[in-house]
Amino acid sequence: MELITTEEFARMLSTSKSSLYRLRGSAGFPKPIYLNNKSVRYRLDEIIEFINKLPRER
Repeated sequence: MELITTEEFARMLSTSKSSLYRLRGSAGFPKPIYLNNKSVRYRLDEIIEFINKLPRER
């Protein structure tokens, strides 16, 4: 299980961390894993699944 940071997740979506935080309420959004009070990670496999379910641009 590979974990990535919020910054890395935002880069994968070509968006800012602020926009990523707004997406947290979206259906299927990966659950954050809290390592401590300030350190959040996401599972890469869940991120890939989430990205694959996003609507495609034409």
